[in-house]
Parts: sequence; structure tokens; C-alpha cells
Amino acid sequence: NQAVERDSGNPAILTARGIIRNKQKAWAAAQADFTRAITLRQDFASAYVGRARSYLETAELDKALTDLNTVISFNPSVPGGLFWRGQVYLRKGDTEKAIEDFTRAIMTTDRFEKRALHLLPLGPKTRARVVGVAKGAGMIAPNMATTLAFVATDAAVTPKFLRAALRE
Repeated sequence: NQAVERDSGNPAILTARGIIRNKQKAWAAAQADFTRAITLRQDFASAYVGRARSYLETAELDKALTDLNTVISFNPSVPGGLFWRGQVYLRKGDTEKAIEDFTRAIMTTDRFEKRALHLLPLGPKTRARVVGVAKGAGMIAPNMATTLAFVATDAAVTPKFLRAALRE
């Protein structure tokens, strides 16, 4: 607060306080700080992401989506914007868009997306989705690299079952 009082025209300081207020779950105060930062600097992506996260917590999904689309219009491959927009899509029930944004968010230097989706029949009218997303993480030596892989499902199973299934 003292930093904001000394320099109330600094969008970075307002955004920092907004982030703190988000952590304190003071959503309205955080949104006010982010909005003031955006007013001072319309291209300040961190303020838009912070405000979007606050909107996400208050279930104002359309406002969050607008802010995140603005961030992505500044830079289409910004990981934070893509990740949080994916969270909004997930809350809105649009799993396909959520997976697409998560895949793009982790790509960083990758040249193409690596993802797969499989539908598992669980009954006559029931199915579960299993999605895998991966990215190259770095070369250790010639012919040896590391990969990060993520697997998610909407199947109603326990974590214990999933751990056992992944080991098989």
C-alpha cells in the first residue's frame, strides 16, 4: 500500500498489489487495482491476466475470457494467457478449447502440438475422455531427450486407480 501511495501512477506497482489482493481473496479490491493499471497502460498484459484470474474466482467467466483474449491478441503464444483462458473454457464446459489452450501454453519452443484424445466407452450411453499432451523439454545428449507428458481424464475414478493404470 505504501508503494502505491508513493507512486499511484505505476501500473506495475498496482498490478503487484492486485496479485497480493488476489491471494488474499479480496477480489473486488484486486479487480480495482488491475483496472487502474490497465487504464494507465492499455497493453499491460500482467494486469489483464491478474484481473482475469480474479474474474475466474468470482465466476465472471465472460469478463475473464475478454481479458485473456486481449492478452492473447498482444501475443498469441503467451503461456499465462493461454493457460488461464484454458481454465475459463474448462469452467464453461468447453473441454476441446481448454485442451487446445493448454497444449499451446506448454509448447514454448516446440514447432507443433503433441496431443491425443481417446474416448473410452464405459456403458451404453457413458464414455470418458482421456487426453495426453506432451512437449520436448531438452536434449541431454545426442539421441537422448527429455519429454514432459500430461494425462488427464474426466472418468469418475480414484487417483489410486489412475496411478495403477498408468503403471501397467
